[in-house]
Amino acid sequence: MIGEVTGIHRIRMLYLQLLYRCNFECPHCFHGERLQHADAFTLDEAISLMTLMRDDYGTEAVTLLGGEPFVYKHLGEVVRYAKQASRSRSAPTATESSGGCPRLRRGCSRGGAGGSRHLPQ
Repeated sequence: MIGEVTGIHRIRMLYLQLLYRCNFECPHCFHGERLQHADAFTLDEAISLMTLMRDDYGTEAVTLLGGEPFVYKHLGEVVRYAKQASRSRSAPTATESSGGCPRLRRGCSRGGAGGSRHLPQ
């Protein structure tokens, strides 16, 4: 369907917003009140989307996003599937990285900071 509308037939990277929920309330976060919402995707929905993108659009890699993806209850299963389906050695995951930069951490009501972590194989 994307190809018919846009002419795009290959999408190399999928940025998958697993959920909006987060364990911090950083004033600089663009999600704002959406951080209180329930999970955006069930495990089956996340796997179905990754499968569709790989099979129909040749997607090679997935970056997992949130709110805070590390509070997503099925993160382990999603990471395992993303790695297996893409044959990648890692599944990059954007995180609030609570152990991160002290300068950013000071700006958050519960200690969060911006960052990115790569989950090893």
